[in-house]
Amino acid sequence: MTSLGALALGLLLLLKLARSDFSTAPPEATWGQTRSLVAADRICEGYDEQWGACADLPACSSCTPQDCRFADWSDWYTEGECTGIRFRRRALDLQNNQCGSPCTGAKIQSEEDPQGQCLATTADCAFSPWSAWSQCNNPEDQAMRERKIQSMSSKDGTPCTGSVKETKACSPVPVSVPCQFAPWQEWTSCSATCGSGRHTRMRRIDIESANGGATCNDAVLEAKICSVSVCPGVDCQVGDWSSWSVCDRTHPQQYRSRSIQRSPINGGAECPSELSEIQGCSTAPEDCTLSAWTEWSACDKSCFGGQKYRERNIASVNDMGGRCGSTSLRQVAACNDGPCFAQGPVNCQLSEWMAWSACSSLCGAGTRSRKRIVQTLASPDGSGCGSPLEEVGSCLDTRLETTPRRALASRIGCWHSRGLRRCGQADCRWGDWQAWSACSATCGGGSQSRGRGVAVWPLNGGALCVPQDSEEVCRVLRG
Repeated sequence: MTSLGALALGLLLLLKLARSDFSTAPPEATWGQTRSLVAADRICEGYDEQWGACADLPACSSCTPQDCRFADWSDWYTEGECTGIRFRRRALDLQNNQCGSPCTGAKIQSEEDPQGQCLATTADCAFSPWSAWSQCNNPEDQAMRERKIQSMSSKDGTPCTGSVKETKACSPVPVSVPCQFAPWQEWTSCSATCGSGRHTRMRRIDIESANGGATCNDAVLEAKICSVSVCPGVDCQVGDWSSWSVCDRTHPQQYRSRSIQRSPINGGAECPSELSEIQGCSTAPEDCTLSAWTEWSACDKSCFGGQKYRERNIASVNDMGGRCGSTSLRQVAACNDGPCFAQGPVNCQLSEWMAWSACSSLCGAGTRSRKRIVQTLASPDGSGCGSPLEEVGSCLDTRLETTPRRALASRIGCWHSRGLRRCGQADCRWGDWQAWSACSATCGGGSQSRGRGVAVWPLNGGALCVPQDSEEVCRVLRG
């Protein structure tokens, strides 16, 4: 409504209250048009204007504000390393609408958490508990279970050693039988007929352990000293003369020797002084000599006919015009000519251990692992495998030979000094904040988030991490 219309409307109302004989404009007059008020002695004219809702248009919906709301904080947790801090997080429980207020504040918080194992100067490597055995689908299967390294050792701690993966047969486990010894036998007679000797007694295993029963862990042979009457004198005893040494053009002399096999005892005859002899070589021709045949080699086939071999060589060459006639130095023979078919039960067989993996540490003590696989499954009546399939062991890495590895080692505090590798300390360091994310709303109020993490974990007694926020959100207003 314009100021002129408002003024006219006010005058009309005043005139109506002051005079009771006013008459209004004709009933067909409407708002937005010129209307007249007729008084007894004058006629007032003016213009007024009024606005209202259009009856034919639908009503516009209103926006009820719905503000963003955080959920409750989670329990405190650690990242699995000795960082000296712990974390907790919270999520968005309710998102704001177009006219509501977005959430502001941290989504992840950290605080000091001086864990006992982190404060210790020495911490040994620890395994996690074994997992449950895998399910067996039939008696011929192999069940598996595994465990992991739960916490690594500190600089001076003991690395993990042992199996990290095991297998066992799925066939029903029979009742275990412990090992049992038989009673001791009587002591044997003294080993000496005079002087001091010894005698022994034995016992055997009466019942072998079976199906995981306790094994026998004790002596099966015992010995003790025994004494007999004083021994009479024993003469010296020498061995036979050895064969004469080789004679040829470069060796005109040949030698032979003998050794003392038993020294004189209790006044027995002394040993002879001649223990070595020398003589000139004969110039007669000498033929070559051959060594004895070796054992037959393993057959190259297990059935339907194979080959096996044996060999010999020239033990001494001919000399002084001697001969070395034509002869065979290798023989071959047939073997395993029976049919090829399986006989009896087939037991589970494991492959050979694979090579050790690379050491987990670039300097100092670390861990390495190796594996093997089930090569042959057991037949229904055979024995299943029951040995480890994967194991870990300690190691000392020696791979810092190349320039890139030296550069990597210097960044983590490892260097060479006259061939010896030493490990330095590394303090905890937070990384830089990442860039802000895109706004969660295209108009009105929204939110953005950014995060950061630990860039360098503490190493070998370095400073622990200072608690800081690792994720935060902020409110953004847009026109």
